[in-house]
Amino acid sequence: MYGMQEAEPFQPTTPFPEQTPPGMAYVPYQQWEEPYDADTAFPVGTIFPALDYPYRGGGSCA
Repeated sequence: MYGMQEAEPFQPTTPFPEQTPPGMAYVPYQQWEEPYDADTAFPVGTIFPALDYPYRGGGSCA
């Protein structure tokens, strides 16, 4: 668009903020990795290898 410059992508210097108040939710930055191809991603439910967790079933918190 007219008059807009492309911004540099934000790169955090640490994985966790220095000052995080108690009770404040924190979601860590997801590091880039090559995504799964469609044949691998579809059965596991994600294209991101870091989010590929096995389903353990049960549904109980105990």
